[in-house]
Amino acid sequence: MGTIDEEIQKILNEIWLMFNRSSIVDNREIIEYIALLLLEIAGKKLLLLADFIPRRPRKPYNGQEEEIKEKLVEASRLAQGEGNLFDRYVLFHAFDSAQKESYPIPRHIERFMLNVLEIASEDTFADFTCGSGGFLVNRYVTNNTHTGTSVGIDISPEWVRIAAANVVLHNLSTETVQLYNGDAFILCHRNFAGTEFDRIAMAPPFGITIDERTARETMNVTNGRASELLFTSLALNKLKEGGRAIIMVPESLLTDKKSTMKLKRTILEKHTMRAVVLLGEGALYPFNHKNVGLLLLERDRQQTVHPWLFNVENDGYTRRRNRNITAEAASGNDLETITEVLRLREPDFWPIPRNDGNPDTTLFSVFPLHSTEQPSKVHFVIKVMEQAILTSIWRIEENKEGSENRHYFFAKASIPGQAVQYIALPLDKVDIQPTDIEHGEDDIAWLKTLDEKRTGVILFASNTPGQTVAILADGRLLGCTRTVEAIQTGNYNIRPVDYFNDLVQRQVLSDAQLQKTQQPTSQRVQPEVDESGVETRSDIAESLGEEGSALDSLNTIKRLHNQIRQRADYLLGQLETRPFVDLPPRVCDLSSLTLPHHLGNQQDTIWKAIKQFVDPEGHALYFTQYQLLQKLEEKDVVKVQHTLEILTRMGVLVHVHINHSDKGVVNCYRLPTEHDQVSLGESLSSKEERI
Repeated sequence: MGTIDEEIQKILNEIWLMFNRSSIVDNREIIEYIALLLLEIAGKKLLLLADFIPRRPRKPYNGQEEEIKEKLVEASRLAQGEGNLFDRYVLFHAFDSAQKESYPIPRHIERFMLNVLEIASEDTFADFTCGSGGFLVNRYVTNNTHTGTSVGIDISPEWVRIAAANVVLHNLSTETVQLYNGDAFILCHRNFAGTEFDRIAMAPPFGITIDERTARETMNVTNGRASELLFTSLALNKLKEGGRAIIMVPESLLTDKKSTMKLKRTILEKHTMRAVVLLGEGALYPFNHKNVGLLLLERDRQQTVHPWLFNVENDGYTRRRNRNITAEAASGNDLETITEVLRLREPDFWPIPRNDGNPDTTLFSVFPLHSTEQPSKVHFVIKVMEQAILTSIWRIEENKEGSENRHYFFAKASIPGQAVQYIALPLDKVDIQPTDIEHGEDDIAWLKTLDEKRTGVILFASNTPGQTVAILADGRLLGCTRTVEAIQTGNYNIRPVDYFNDLVQRQVLSDAQLQKTQQPTSQRVQPEVDESGVETRSDIAESLGEEGSALDSLNTIKRLHNQIRQRADYLLGQLETRPFVDLPPRVCDLSSLTLPHHLGNQQDTIWKAIKQFVDPEGHALYFTQYQLLQKLEEKDVVKVQHTLEILTRMGVLVHVHINHSDKGVVNCYRLPTEHDQVSLGESLSSKEERI
């Protein structure tokens, strides 16, 4: 005996076979007849008007109706109701890729679209291409307290009859859910001329030519003849001020094609685009192979909002053509996380103080999304204050034997005119304290242990003020925000993956890589590098030779240029070979150097500890941040990091990377020596003038 899902599928296979033996092979015709039989079984056939009652097959039928009814009764029992059997199983049983223009939308995608709309109980709702009525029904299934009216329109009389049966089988009245058969543009003009809706959800047909004259004369919609363009314009036209709409569109509408420019300009200039969700290849399998996306829009003209751009890789199902979308979606999928992210409100973020003496200023805010099924899985949303520039993010999971996993968040950002700010904090507590980190061993060995498990991920962002990013527990970048101005200057291109090129995912391999990463790994291309860390010519040529638009090629060139620049920056002057015979040169004369007017009391204490890293002969000794902390009574990690950076900028401390025979590249500091090319006195005097 199989699972309930398998038993239901077995019964439906038997029913379909009975129809096929009677030469009834049209799936929509079979579904309509099953809808009629289910209405009779539930005793609800008389609740529908004559025009909305599903019809029997047009071909002669061999009269196995009672046997089919018995099977449907058993399937309804297993599915816990006729409505659930029809909407979840029957509608999706035998459709395949042959029906490209007429198929139901997978219900997990419809539920996601309804969830992010955040429909209130009394809201009016509309779907102008309602098909099987999935949006109309699931609005009330997900929240049975809703009382607002819903309107569904479809040009196909067969689909309207199927939608009507779906509504009644879910115990919904035809007054609450109003269905209309006909041209949506004509009906909106004739029946809803003065009506606007609070919420609209649509998955219009793609690539269908619509009478442009009808759209223009009835609803003043003028955006070409393609169905996806005109129906999106219709939704915006009928949306109430302050209302919200979510529309499924082909990925081609999101790119910078001239045919879509007018519509995207209208969206960005006259509405608020809350999010673009790219569902990725295979989202509509087994019905359609097209790549599709979702537009979440509001009619309020608040252009200060930074739209979210999401790239879905895991919707809870496999992306194979034979995937079973009648089963429950796997928990912890991208759609669940995006729903939480889009529902976040500012007070929900954890503010992280900058530790600069001003408790009212916040550089970072973090919101963790804990998985209910897997408590160890934590997703993160990181927000940077408006005037800051996010430069890097690290997420590290420490896994020691005999102890619970601890997640650490390391972030780095800068504010124009100020020093770079570093934040390090554990993410297993609600009460965030940047000084809670306790390693029990030196930094390098701790990170090296993590490296062996390959648990760390770094994300580098371009200079985008006020950026927010969403990171999954495995380190994958799920989404980021962009300013409306950046999208407009980008030729109105709103395809998320094109903006992800600026956020490069990297593996944490050594402590030095936390400061200067040697081998960045692109999310889309993972280049091989030679011993010097430079990408091989063949790989660069292969990257540039991929099929794609001119914009894709330019993005690839930009990414490769950034990688080469970063590696050159690392190799030129950042790497110091640790001597094994000769000690470093003697330290410069620091006897006359005093910095009390530049440093606070705690910083002066740190400076005095640093000056102890000199051997009896006066040679500079290399030291790590952890070794410095051991000399201090008050072990404030953030304050030490901040002070080290200040002293480095003042020229009284040198930040280097050491090639260690056992530990590899190690991040170290030392006092300036006689062989340093820059004169310490000149450097200090020039620094004093600027301070």
